[in-house]
Amino acid sequence: MTHLIPFIITLPLIFSIFSFIFKRFSKISILIFSFLWFVFCLNLFLQILDENKIIYNFAGYLAPLGIEFIAFKINSLILLFSSFILFMIVLYAFFYLKKEKEFLFFPLIGFLASGLGVLFLSNDIFNIYVGLEILSLSAISLTALGANKNSIKAAIKYLFASLLASGFYLFAVVLIYTNYSTLSIEMLSLIIKDDEITDLAFIFIVLCFAIKTALFPFHYWLADAHSNALTPVSALLSAIVIKTTIYLILFFSYKVFVFDYEIKTIIGYLALVAIFYGGIKAIFCEQLKLLIAYSTVSQIGYLFVVFILLSNEALYASIFVLISHMFAKAGLFLVAGIMIIVASSKEISQLKGISSVLPLSIFTLSLSSISLIGFPPTLGFSSKWYYLQESLKSSEWILFIALLCGTFFTALYLFKLIIITLMQKEETKNFVKPKEYNFTILQNIAFILSLSSVLLGFFSANMIEMIGW
Repeated sequence: MTHLIPFIITLPLIFSIFSFIFKRFSKISILIFSFLWFVFCLNLFLQILDENKIIYNFAGYLAPLGIEFIAFKINSLILLFSSFILFMIVLYAFFYLKKEKEFLFFPLIGFLASGLGVLFLSNDIFNIYVGLEILSLSAISLTALGANKNSIKAAIKYLFASLLASGFYLFAVVLIYTNYSTLSIEMLSLIIKDDEITDLAFIFIVLCFAIKTALFPFHYWLADAHSNALTPVSALLSAIVIKTTIYLILFFSYKVFVFDYEIKTIIGYLALVAIFYGGIKAIFCEQLKLLIAYSTVSQIGYLFVVFILLSNEALYASIFVLISHMFAKAGLFLVAGIMIIVASSKEISQLKGISSVLPLSIFTLSLSSISLIGFPPTLGFSSKWYYLQESLKSSEWILFIALLCGTFFTALYLFKLIIITLMQKEETKNFVKPKEYNFTILQNIAFILSLSSVLLGFFSANMIEMIGW
């Protein structure tokens, strides 16, 4: 069934418009959509396992007049994981959000999903720009749904960062089209040459994705957005939205701009700074979601150090970090939302003894932690193993030390958090589970995502066969 791709892209838009018009059915319609979208993505992935590559020309028009989409193993795999996490977050939101937040949240999820489909499957650099705008505007609007001073301020920061990044990308598209008279990624990969215009275009593309991913020092918008957004939105931003732009920069670097650019090395060493900066900031954070947000700043560094090594094994490690981080951070943010409700506070110091009323949540927190730290047999361990091996092989001692220090920092701030939750509860502190929340379902959703981040480590060898363009 080669016509799965148009359904993956258009189905979210149809459901979003439907839920905007028929507000009464928005909640259930998006829940149905998110499940159907996951099923379509699963079927596409299964089809790719048999056919290796599927090319679809929208409305039957061939490129360059038509819009071309390509599905292969790695992009269909990450799209599948994104669709599953999206479905789980929508299910969580179904039981978590209050009615006044539902009207905009659920339709915006559909627009965000459509943007994901375009970004992962497009074979056109301008179409990727369109997908970036759909994804970014949806994510910014979702960030603002907190409807308080901090969330609005965070959304405005995110908006300005996104506009700047989009401008860089659009300028890169103009340069590429001027130089090569094509927007096709497949065509560009065959004819691209190392000249000044191409170098400049790649610099603008890197700047765009570095800002949208919040790589240090372009991270200024991330901590506020992730910590002040509604809990399901925080999980979406960390687990899916920034991972999409990380995937794109890897895709462009290994598929199109394969030359040994100095900007790649610069980005790689900025990633080392990100590992230290994010880790140290997380250690001293006093608020739960802010700690997780700065943890993301640090973990983003692990995704970009691939540019110091630029080997196939380093690419495997980066993809492993991307996938394990998707599941671990989704579970971590969702369980944080549960703890904040029960403790009636965002402060970490107020979580002492919360394990007595939320044992499954603390177990979930522990699962995400061992994945992020990189204990075997998690996918996080596989990624760090590859990175450490490659850094020794290339005599990149600074990278080797940074990876070990980053792992130590991650263990420090996550174990500190776990230990606080296991401490004896203060006598004056009462943990309350409000009756309007179904904590059994909420905790199990977070648990499934965190458990997945651990279990995926057993399939690392299978994933290696899928990595490549």
